[in-house]
Amino acid sequence: MKKILINNYGILIMILFIINNTLLVNLHINGMLYISIMFSIIILNIIVINKYKKEIKYKSLIIISFLIMLSSKDSYNLIFYITNIITFIIVGISESKINQITIIIVDIIFVVFHPLIILYIFIVILGLNDNPSIYEEMHYHCDNNYNVYAYSGGAMDSFHYNISKYYEILNIDGIITITYNKRNEKNYEEYNNFIKHHKCKLVGEIHESK
Repeated sequence: MKKILINNYGILIMILFIINNTLLVNLHINGMLYISIMFSIIILNIIVINKYKKEIKYKSLIIISFLIMLSSKDSYNLIFYITNIITFIIVGISESKINQITIIIVDIIFVVFHPLIILYIFIVILGLNDNPSIYEEMHYHCDNNYNVYAYSGGAMDSFHYNISKYYEILNIDGIITITYNKRNEKNYEEYNNFIKHHKCKLVGEIHESK
């Protein structure tokens, strides 16, 4: 059983990453405990890949698959994603000719398209702002667990409007927060109409009444 797990370690990591960033994309975790766990996983993953580099199979497939599915739901998943690719590339260089050919192809693609790749990664990082600037005067909690707000990703970003289903699963202040937040981007008219036709209250007023 252990041998099977080690042989297919890369595939298992890839499957878990895909599940976390697609099927569980609306599940958001924040806090110091989450950050500590993610960095521990990143370091442990690098150690496991290096320790069992000869036993782990399908390295070429893993490298190509990860490059194709450039997507991460938060910055810590993105760090895991990048370190995973780099580690597999490094251990693959010294192995079979198939792996070396794959690395050469990846290098050629990077050299030819690196401005677009860097731009795309930069856009992804901007889109992964885990704490967007929510405008409190435009942030409402509405009936049926709806969270409605306007936000921007930073000083150079424009207004965005969001209507989302929001459930707080766990909140240990500053340590870990787990929420379900299904974001649904809207324009200003849709945002405004939703507030008018639902029972909504400013989040600031809710906090003041407690």
